[in-house]
Amino acid sequence: MIIEKVGINKGLQYVIAFKENLGFRMGYVAVPLDLEINERELYCHGGITYTGGNTGYPIKTSDNVSWIGFDCGHDGDGQDIEKMKEILNDENTDRSLKQVLTLQLQMLESFGTSDPVRDIDYVENECKSLIKQVNKLSKRYI
Repeated sequence: MIIEKVGINKGLQYVIAFKENLGFRMGYVAVPLDLEINERELYCHGGITYTGGNTGYPIKTSDNVSWIGFDCGHDGDGQDIEKMKEILNDENTDRSLKQVLTLQLQMLESFGTSDPVRDIDYVENECKSLIKQVNKLSKRYI
């Protein structure tokens, strides 16, 4: 997983990551542990697909937070072939990852895809939407 962006919006941290071996992005939002949030009340691309404590995933943080996240690897989501090629051609990329990427790219180029790629801007907007929802829901408990 490659961290593409870390930001703060309306007091909450967010992370955008790229799953290099699969070719799609993921978004995460840090939620303070003292906020009682039901993730089933949150709406984002593909729904919430990750919830977890502060274990250093997706990034290490010193704050008392848990993370909620979503991914853009669903039916109808395209894979970022250009980003995958960029990683493949990077001399610092691990050999085993290069092998996986080569096979993935061969398959994608054979079958083709017309599904839209969810870029950094798209994922960032989804993270900001989640933050807005978390802040709105958390006011119930303040």
